[in-house]
Amino acid sequence: MFEPVSDDLSTLEDAFSPVEAAAAGLPQSREERRIAARVDFDAHARYRFPSLPAARAWMHGVVVNLSETGGCFLVDGGWDLLSRLEGDEWVPLDVELHPEGQQPIRLRAEIAWVQPDQGGDGGLDRVGARFDAVNPAERERLQCFLAAERRRTFGGDEAKSA
Repeated sequence: MFEPVSDDLSTLEDAFSPVEAAAAGLPQSREERRIAARVDFDAHARYRFPSLPAARAWMHGVVVNLSETGGCFLVDGGWDLLSRLEGDEWVPLDVELHPEGQQPIRLRAEIAWVQPDQGGDGGLDRVGARFDAVNPAERERLQCFLAAERRRTFGGDEAKSA
């Protein structure tokens, strides 16, 4: 019924060789594999957890790093976020950034991971969040904010290379 076209396995091996060759050119570091480059911060932000009744008021946290797609934040460790995530609970996070001299940028995010306080951050959990659907106006403001931070941080090198 079925007869192999060829007993020559070299054609099968050749089919995989481009993948192996391409692997050498793939990004190796975690930062190179990111969809959007992160900007490191040490800036204050406000946040709240709208799905947690006791945490619906705005609180103060710290932005560790930020990109157009998400960020890392330090938040109060008293909300048992890790066990909520492990229990497959969806925990939205509202973030409010305060660019100097401008209206706040408000973003809705979904918590992707949590590193509970290890005693070094004064009771703060490190939280990774992905921004949910961001309206175009806020996304444009976020892009401008990130570009300004990159220029400030890198002394205008990004502006010269663009």
